[in-house]
Amino acid sequence: DNSCNLACPSCRISKIFESRGIKFRNRLKLNKKIFDFLKNYAEPINIHIGSDGDPFASLVYRNFLKNCPVQKNITFTLQTNGLLIKKMYERNKFIFSNLRKIGISVDGCTKTVYEKLRRGGKFNILLENLIFLRQLKYKYNFEIYFHCVLQKENYQQMEQYIDFSKTHGADKIYFNRIVDW
Repeated sequence: DNSCNLACPSCRISKIFESRGIKFRNRLKLNKKIFDFLKNYAEPINIHIGSDGDPFASLVYRNFLKNCPVQKNITFTLQTNGLLIKKMYERNKFIFSNLRKIGISVDGCTKTVYEKLRRGGKFNILLENLIFLRQLKYKYNFEIYFHCVLQKENYQQMEQYIDFSKTHGADKIYFNRIVDW
């Protein structure tokens, strides 16, 4: 689901939030089919959640996170903008205890650049969530990957971004060229 709490210029021209309609209902039905499959699947499996919207902002992904079977063979990777981690943690503790890695999309390491490129995001809220996420990393032993879409507004920050990412516990940094997809 591509629902998200942000409207980043590298991804979309406005916020997208699916909360009703046939597409929404079909996605919830797909979730149920995946749950049924997982309940009977015994082999190790890693489920990647996100990359098209934010899993903590999307009602479809929230449904998935809430109802996914809790089994030892299931692990997770997440891709998020990081703004709702602290708020959604209590509802999703089991995800974090079975998390292999989490990717955080952060396109700027200063308030001005971040808030320009992550429209709707607040830099101070991001920082609070990154501090919280680093605590979770040490508790649950998962990896943190930072993702940055390089654009004319932020490419000059690459060195500063590396230091910023290390400060906030990143194990890996991805600089991605902006692509019209």
